[in-house]
Amino acid sequence: MRPGMDLDHNGKLDWFFREWVYGISLPHYKFDYTVTPDSDGKWLLKATLTQSEVTDTFAMLVPVYLDFGNGPIRLGEVTVRGNSTMNNIEVKLPQKPVKVSINAFHDLLEQ
Repeated sequence: MRPGMDLDHNGKLDWFFREWVYGISLPHYKFDYTVTPDSDGKWLLKATLTQSEVTDTFAMLVPVYLDFGNGPIRLGEVTVRGNSTMNNIEVKLPQKPVKVSINAFHDLLEQ
């Protein structure tokens, strides 16, 4: 297990089994972003990710992808807990992407 997957900080995937084997929540995601030129010649990505229609304890690692014109590549992931919005996603990029997305490879279970 990668360290980023240890959401309960106990070295186990109990959170995953609680949600996807024993739980009944089916999350919905909303992803919005802007990309603007930065003063140093790079590009600034600012994004907001909202998770809804889940229990308060539901946690998910949501992958974020960039496409610079040659198909999506994984930028990283955002951990979202419960029905909440992550407003503080900011990343400097070397060039302007064609698209920024979540679930680019349909690897995120959602409705």
